[in-house]
Amino acid sequence: MQMQFLMGGKMVELSDHTRLMNIMIGLSMNIPHWPHSFKDLKYNVELIEPKITEANPDLIITNKKFNHSMVVDCKSQTLEEKQIKKYVNIRENPNILIQNGFVQVPHHNIFKADPTISTFYDLSSEKLILENKIPLLHVIQNNNHILKIEKKCANFQNKQLDRIFPIDTSSGEPPYNLYPFDENDEDIFSIAILRQLVAFGTRDKIFTVEGLLQEVHPFWSIIHNKKKFKEKATTLLIELQNKGKKIGLNRYIYREGIGWRINISRDIKSIRAFQKICSTLEETITYKTVQKTINDD
Repeated sequence: MQMQFLMGGKMVELSDHTRLMNIMIGLSMNIPHWPHSFKDLKYNVELIEPKITEANPDLIITNKKFNHSMVVDCKSQTLEEKQIKKYVNIRENPNILIQNGFVQVPHHNIFKADPTISTFYDLSSEKLILENKIPLLHVIQNNNHILKIEKKCANFQNKQLDRIFPIDTSSGEPPYNLYPFDENDEDIFSIAILRQLVAFGTRDKIFTVEGLLQEVHPFWSIIHNKKKFKEKATTLLIELQNKGKKIGLNRYIYREGIGWRINISRDIKSIRAFQKICSTLEETITYKTVQKTINDD
């Protein structure tokens, strides 16, 4: 499912996955007008999209004092037995996360991890959830407005975490700028790249895809599976370059070695010409983002 929101002066379409990622990350930070219930208990986002052999979660949110992690999967209505069993294996063998360097806690011998499903759908009657005792965070909304987050089906191994639910979110709005896009949000991703090119264009600039992503994605440093983002960014840069040929983008930006160069004369006329080309390209993007279904990889 996709929902439309006003962002940066334009309507954008965000997938359930991107929305849920922002909602969960926001609970772990001090964000104005949004609950910081995880942060109050000293939980912090440790890793985003960790590439774990055993499973494919979206977030690892850890409390070092309690030696406890939530391994969060932002889901649609689709559950797969194979994936759930992998999460159960993490709960039964939590040191998998420590041994692979995904989590750092002071006391390994008492470390615990809870696989956690976050979803806009009430999956509390799902057999896979009930039989495997997976905590379910049901994000309840009305006309895109998030009303509250309820915990269902099972308890966490940290009882203090259980006590914060339900979380009333009715007085604020999720901070959708924390995780503005994933690798499948092609239009929003393209807009972010174009706007950063404009920022780079104020000076003669050689940049790498890695350097570009450091600028456009707020949590780039803790995104673990960077490869898919870099591959998508490279694809989108090439597409923008090809799309911009007719209006002269190739005069200013081109590949150089392992990176890219923006080469603009230092006069204001040339800088404005480059900015106008980027603005014209942005206007051709509808923000109708093509999203994958939130299924297991």
